[in-house]
Amino acid sequence: VFHILKENQQKVVVQGKTFNLSEGMYLEAEGEFEKTKFGIQFKASKINASKPKTKDAIYQYLVQGPFEGIGKILASKIVEAFPDESLWDILNNDPDQLLSVSGMSQKKLEDFKKAWQDNQKSHEEVLFLEQHGFSYHQSQKILQTLKTNKQQLSENPYLIMDVSGMGFVTADRFALRLGFKKDDPQRILNGLTYILKNSVNDGHSWLSYQQIVDKINYLLNIKIEDDVLEFVLDRCSEVNVLKKIKFEGSSVYAWMEVYLAEEYIYERLKQSTTVHIEPIHNLKQNIDDMALIKGINLSDEQYLAIENIMQLSCSVLTGGAGVG
Repeated sequence: VFHILKENQQKVVVQGKTFNLSEGMYLEAEGEFEKTKFGIQFKASKINASKPKTKDAIYQYLVQGPFEGIGKILASKIVEAFPDESLWDILNNDPDQLLSVSGMSQKKLEDFKKAWQDNQKSHEEVLFLEQHGFSYHQSQKILQTLKTNKQQLSENPYLIMDVSGMGFVTADRFALRLGFKKDDPQRILNGLTYILKNSVNDGHSWLSYQQIVDKINYLLNIKIEDDVLEFVLDRCSEVNVLKKIKFEGSSVYAWMEVYLAEEYIYERLKQSTTVHIEPIHNLKQNIDDMALIKGINLSDEQYLAIENIMQLSCSVLTGGAGVG
């Protein structure tokens, strides 16, 4: 919630999500007035920055905006030399004109230009994302997390899958709004990654070709031709996104990170089986004594499990969720 002054100097209370504001900024807002317990407020659905146009507004913006090194004295000199919005055209097209202002060094000018360009770029990229369905806060989260720009996101909208809370569905909606075709190989590739990652949550470390066909067609809501899907699968395998494995005469596919994790576990288990374990004397009596002390009644299965654990160099405990 913040206050703005309209051009007729009328003060208006505005409520809405926006970027970091500073006094003297010009804003354009869309929305409607609402009656609240605090009085009449303008509830904005969209807020964008615009350039200050008057001499006083430009001065306030220079002093309180994101421009380090531009103090009150230098700001006054700038607006005396460039008293209207032509200053912004000069910054964009011929910033060296500002060197004619007394007190404007080359270093200050470079800092001024960078702050101006960064500010403009930030607003443009937020606006780009908002135009494609993201809220202001989502846009900021994407830009801050990925440290990316409009061009990179336009080329690969699926980058946002790496942002917390934004998975394939959000990224895919973004891609389709950008004009990606439903059978775009990049869309299929990222859909495959999503499917294989999610299959792990369902307890599957790999999927058969037919399982992938069924899942990808359902996810993307299209019928992908076999030659297209096979091309994408082979490409994913080449760049180590997934692992193609021969199993019982056919190919199955695993997400590479899961495959490497399983391979690592296998190697560790294999090493563990080579460790020599000294035999424990009176093992059965020891188990019986401990069960008595702890007040535990062991089933035959539990008894056998303890015997094996104590006599073998490596044991693997398995069981469904909740079995302990």
